[in-house]
Amino acid sequence: MAKLTDPADSLTLDLWMAYPSNLSGIFPVDPIDSLQTLYDAWKISVSVPEIRTGNPFKVKVFTDAAGKTVFDFSRCKDYLNGQLIICDITGRSIRNVTITSRIIQVDLADVVTLHLLAYRLVRKDGTIMASGKFIH
Repeated sequence: MAKLTDPADSLTLDLWMAYPSNLSGIFPVDPIDSLQTLYDAWKISVSVPEIRTGNPFKVKVFTDAAGKTVFDFSRCKDYLNGQLIICDITGRSIRNVTITSRIIQVDLADVVTLHLLAYRLVRKDGTIMASGKFIH
């Protein structure tokens, strides 16, 4: 999909898929269903203009040159010894990491790439300080 103002090489939405197959990789599945799944994931992950709410808990998530996912807690308060919980889109916990420094690297090499993941930053008392999503 492109807006009238999009350059030809920079589309608003560009979904591509190889010949679709089910999870076992054996039987073909409906390509329309596969495109719908890709579109739904895009809709969830599309960025929304930031709204200033005064929330002091802002986590930056990015991938470093080595391919590891990096979490930066510079803009958070009272995060040390909290828990960083990383979940897949179904809510299944993938990693649970104790936060011991301002920046931590999390190895997600065993997780399939190009999946939408979610994180929660939880205090020792169990209260959620921050949450968000990122694509790995």
